[in-house]
Amino acid sequence: MKTIDIDFSGTYKMCPPWVFGVCKFPHLEHCEQMLPMLRKSGVTLLRVDLYPEQMILNANEAQNPETWDCRHLEPLKLAKALGFEIMLSVCYSPDWLNYNHSHKGIPMNFNIYESIIEKAFELVCDYVDYCEVINETVYFMELEDSPYDNKYEAAADIYEHAARAIRKVKPDMRIGGWATEGPFTEEIEFFLSDERFRAETRMVDFISWHVYSSEDCTQGILEIRKTLEACGYPREFPVFIDEWNVTPQWEANDDRLYNYKSLPFVGKNLAYFMNQQVSACFFANYPRLYPSDGFHELAECTTLATYTWDEKKEKGSLLPMMKAYQVPGIFLRLALGEFKVYKVSYSYGLSAVTAAVNIYQEKVIFLVNERPITVEAYLTIAGARKTTTMKCYQISEHAQIESCFECNYKKSEQYLTGYLQLPSYSVTGIVLKEI
Repeated sequence: MKTIDIDFSGTYKMCPPWVFGVCKFPHLEHCEQMLPMLRKSGVTLLRVDLYPEQMILNANEAQNPETWDCRHLEPLKLAKALGFEIMLSVCYSPDWLNYNHSHKGIPMNFNIYESIIEKAFELVCDYVDYCEVINETVYFMELEDSPYDNKYEAAADIYEHAARAIRKVKPDMRIGGWATEGPFTEEIEFFLSDERFRAETRMVDFISWHVYSSEDCTQGILEIRKTLEACGYPREFPVFIDEWNVTPQWEANDDRLYNYKSLPFVGKNLAYFMNQQVSACFFANYPRLYPSDGFHELAECTTLATYTWDEKKEKGSLLPMMKAYQVPGIFLRLALGEFKVYKVSYSYGLSAVTAAVNIYQEKVIFLVNERPITVEAYLTIAGARKTTTMKCYQISEHAQIESCFECNYKKSEQYLTGYLQLPSYSVTGIVLKEI
């Protein structure tokens, strides 16, 4: 028997609903059908790319946005109408502008670069809530033929010009970065220690990085928060893990994200993010295709998919992993606004537990079991009224639709206690109904 102790009368921290994010739009032709499905599953935040290198193919077009190819940004209007928060990733620049003639290179003329970013942002600013500048300097920045010999210095100059361009259009836009490929404190410290980006300049509104791990994607958060403090920023400064997954590889067949084993892998990381008040985006929002011709280069893509698409029927459906978003986001109503997260203690053998209070002041609990066996859990809850009932939503490999039932519980003067079975590879949500 595993034990879980929760005290809803204790201290709490506030968690943003942007923990339920995904990275990238679905395929352009799938957006009209898939974006509403994603929203209904509890997804709150979409991180999408500006891609100026695709928009402007030659220098003659640079000053005339009417000639730019902006088709990849068309879903922004629909996404915003559906209620998504939008983070725009501003990285790269047109090949013809860069020293090495690659979109990963360094701009030869920052005045032209700044003008391009300003005009591009003007096209989409009404739909954007956050702008993130730079993406993984180690892999996606090239210094060849440029006067720079340090990627961090180049990134800092690019950030300054991009941020300046964005703020010309929208002075209160929240801007941050710079999406390091891991929780690299050295790189983040370099960024925040630059006099242009110190806390008092208000040039940085959040910090972001990526994590790919088969276990815990929250690794490094404590070290990052210490670095923030050391650089003069608040310890609770907004942070985004805006790419997370087992791997960023296209065709890495990993059943943690292929079948109902995906439920606990995704679920436990969502719980970890909530417990540490982190906004996050699963990478990536691509389809697993069932092609009409029997072949497609993405047909075997498993780790980067959130949905399937049948090309013959022209119909999509969400993969089981998205049920891990639905339980806390929709059933527990945590996707609807900033919520309180309380400290939880639980015995070894439980994968993850989060205790929260949503915007409707409902006390809720999210539990994850990634073991191949059923786990019996005994809950002791302080801070709940004696007239509380416990309603449970549960999804597992055995029950592919949510079930709703009353937990076995008892009331005493000080505690509410409950007994619950957590099936193998499952996610569970409990709502305490106080009458």
